[in-house]
Amino acid sequence: MNHSISLGELVEKLPLSLATGAEAEVLGELHATLSAHFDSGTNEVVAELDAYVCPDDANHMMEDRLRPEWLPGKQMVRVGGEAGETSDIARDVFHSWVRRVRESVPGR
Repeated sequence: MNHSISLGELVEKLPLSLATGAEAEVLGELHATLSAHFDSGTNEVVAELDAYVCPDDANHMMEDRLRPEWLPGKQMVRVGGEAGETSDIARDVFHSWVRRVRESVPGR
């Protein structure tokens, strides 16, 4: 059985100027993502976390992703557990990550 999960969430829409410093008030989207799998060698759920801002009209291509300095950088988290717990552990990690990403927005 494959014990992996990918999650993504549009955290909020915000002025793209928060990510670019540009004057125009174009909206952007703040996204948080998680890709996790169970590592049977270490009995851990390994989660890769990311966050980025992209223009509202973008197709979320890699080249459209902006990572302003106020946004937390990519991270890897390891949590001990069993294969059957992969989804639950990953969801818990993801909810914490989304909260952290949301709180990183300037003016919060």
